[in-house]
Amino acid sequence: MRNIVPILLLAIIAAACGATPAPDTTAASNVLASTTVASSRSVPISPPSLLHAARNPNRVFCGATALSSRVTECRDFRLDSASRGTLSGTLAAMRSTIHAAGHEIEYDLLNPDSEAPWVVFLHEGLGCIDLWRGFPDDVAAATGRPVLVYSRYGYGASDVFAEPRGIDFMHHEALVTLPEVLHNFGIERPILVGHSDGASIALIYAGAGHPAAGIAAFAPHVFVEPEGIASIKVAQERFATTDLADRMARYHRDPVATFRGWNDIWLDPEFLAWNITEYLPKISCPMLLVQGLDDEYGTLAQLDTVEAAVAGPVERLELDNCRHSPHLDRRQMTLQATTRFILGFCAAGGHMWPPAAQEP
Repeated sequence: MRNIVPILLLAIIAAACGATPAPDTTAASNVLASTTVASSRSVPISPPSLLHAARNPNRVFCGATALSSRVTECRDFRLDSASRGTLSGTLAAMRSTIHAAGHEIEYDLLNPDSEAPWVVFLHEGLGCIDLWRGFPDDVAAATGRPVLVYSRYGYGASDVFAEPRGIDFMHHEALVTLPEVLHNFGIERPILVGHSDGASIALIYAGAGHPAAGIAAFAPHVFVEPEGIASIKVAQERFATTDLADRMARYHRDPVATFRGWNDIWLDPEFLAWNITEYLPKISCPMLLVQGLDDEYGTLAQLDTVEAAVAGPVERLELDNCRHSPHLDRRQMTLQATTRFILGFCAAGGHMWPPAAQEP
């Protein structure tokens, strides 16, 4: 059952959140993005902004709120002097961690005392908390929902990769690490917001039978495409010949290990057979699918496959002038669609809210 997100209704939900007008914005999709980014297109109406008045008013660190007795081995994380010299000021500041799946994982909480369901963010293959560029903060401010965002093992200020990863690394994250992280915080039925590899992890998690109230999947991968492999080879060349490693060092404790942990696996010949479509028919929760029409890492065949296979209701948003990171390249449209999904579509059990006409 397919619904295309109507621009008018996005404006309605934006206004309902008490937003102030602002144009759609454009940003580099991630540390691999080109320095030249196409400007966003004009739309028939100017959707109001859902940006918060003040960033992170409800951010808490370990010990500030007694969230759950199952938050274990939580400590204040201060980087050693060697790491401090290479990471951004944001990461050099104190950040909390939990112990999950054998590793220290950095995390942030937003609106922790708000009413469930929790919204949990799962970043891309070279991402981390800071490379969301504040998008989780904007969602937290717009929805009022409690939000958990964390950097997976090997990323950001979490523990550095100590061993090579296997081609099943997304399965491990979905079936081992994510359930343990959620258990530590007492989160039982989250709305998962995943980007790229993070979206794939969300699909595996829900498809394996773990409870989810909804999934917002930005540029998900469910099988390997030649277009994606070609772009990953370009990234490999850029890492070897440009200052990409230095730029990544502002966000990751070991940029070489982080890059290799992603790039080497995706270019492994055995990874060409990677496919998670078997998990899709078992997903029955509401779903929002978002993809840029200029995505360099995947085609709309990914969304087509997910939409055709899942058992639950689907909303779909395709964005022009948008590459692999909709939440950055077309931030306002993606924010409004995500907000509407969380406040309406999920809460209404997969029914359109407000009711909308089907696409002709």
